[in-house]
Amino acid sequence: MHRPVPPVSQGLAGAASRGALWLGLVNLLSKGSQVFVTLALGLFLTAAELGSVTVTVALVNLALVVQSAGVYDVIARTSEEPRRFAGTVVTISVGLGALIAVLAAVLAPQLAELAGARTATDLLRVAVLSLPFTALAGVQMAYLHRQLDFRRRLVPDAGSALAGAAVTVVGAAAGLGEWSLVAGLVTTAVLAPLLGTAVGIRLRPRWSAAHARTVGRWAAVTGPGAVLGLVLLNLDYVVVTRVLGEAATGVYSFAFRIAFVPYVMGAVVLGGVAFPLYARLMASGGERAMAPAVVRFVHVLAATTGGAYLALALLADRIVVIDPRWAGSAPVLRVLTVYGVLLGLVLMGHEALRASGRPGSYLRAQVVHVVVLLVAAVTLVRFGIVGMAWAQVGAVAVAAVVVVVMLARAGVLGSGLGRALLPPLGAAALVAVGHQAAGRAGLLPPADSLVGGAVVGVLVLLAYVGALVVVDRPLVRDLRAAVAR
Repeated sequence: MHRPVPPVSQGLAGAASRGALWLGLVNLLSKGSQVFVTLALGLFLTAAELGSVTVTVALVNLALVVQSAGVYDVIARTSEEPRRFAGTVVTISVGLGALIAVLAAVLAPQLAELAGARTATDLLRVAVLSLPFTALAGVQMAYLHRQLDFRRRLVPDAGSALAGAAVTVVGAAAGLGEWSLVAGLVTTAVLAPLLGTAVGIRLRPRWSAAHARTVGRWAAVTGPGAVLGLVLLNLDYVVVTRVLGEAATGVYSFAFRIAFVPYVMGAVVLGGVAFPLYARLMASGGERAMAPAVVRFVHVLAATTGGAYLALALLADRIVVIDPRWAGSAPVLRVLTVYGVLLGLVLMGHEALRASGRPGSYLRAQVVHVVVLLVAAVTLVRFGIVGMAWAQVGAVAVAAVVVVVMLARAGVLGSGLGRALLPPLGAAALVAVGHQAAGRAGLLPPADSLVGGAVVGVLVLLAYVGALVVVDRPLVRDLRAAVAR
């Protein structure tokens, strides 16, 4: 018989449930709009153009992480008055973002050459204009996370993303090529803080030397980890571009963009809710209070993203319905679905390590991941873009083992992790076997059929949900309780 949950825990659980639903809606609109962006890029850009703009976005994202230096998490953990503390973070982040934008614009030719994409120079000079705006928006979102007020993210986050996606799609259709994505990027960045201010997230720049020192101490450890995290997401692009060329990067990145959608829609959403919740649990009850929540979040993540990645793996060959040019992306996509599942689990582990006050462990885990990926990438790129995809899988598998060991040693990993992962794996296996049997029986539509692919995708997801309901009763019970709160 279950012991009753204390009132404080019930309140936190309710806030987490509502937060996950609101953040899920925000990401459905903001990140979901990227599906249309990906389709537009696939229809209107050449592989070389997509490769060039992919390198540009990767460099901008690296600059963005350097500028943020991992400081947003400290807003969720601080014991200071949060609005005043956030004001100091605004001053630091926006100022650093502006400085990096100037430096990146000046050094754009050298950065593009280093990445192996000379054609990205002018794209980079324009794209870095987004950095100060993205910095302010990031602090606004971090402040909302501190309050567990995910509802107010809807307008600034989803609104700016939808506007940026519209600019990209229209620009691509109008023949602007790779510049369409840069225009959308800048549009999103500028609108996000403006819309945030419009809905009442008003954070004035402030300065407190004490607050700045706190930010600096936290950033000194988590900042490098955040930079390494972004290196992990872009190292493959650089290696592929330098060894195989921009066209190969375009084919590879098209598959990666698709494989990244469930990660963003699932892992990033749950991670955004988990970190502030973990921080509160640590403050109120320490590791013992936090450990069960870690397993429950991992369970929900595996169940939700598992179905999406299963569908992508089974439908990978149908990528040709977008354009036959992307047929080479299909085997890459199939391999990257395994990578996406494991990367989500690693992310949830990182959130737990940082929230429990162990940023050093987080940094060490990132270092291991980067080193393994670098060795694997350099070794396996000779086998083409599929080899690079397998390098990602091998590296993230090692990272997952390292993170699990760290969590267990820290006492923030509750019991039953294996029991939490087995039902989603079992449901996925059942559906995969059924799909294979249907293929052998000649019941599946041709790979180039758009309607047929859509029908198969829906049936795969429905079958997965049905199987999950049967084999994972604890998850069904938890979801019912979450909806009831």
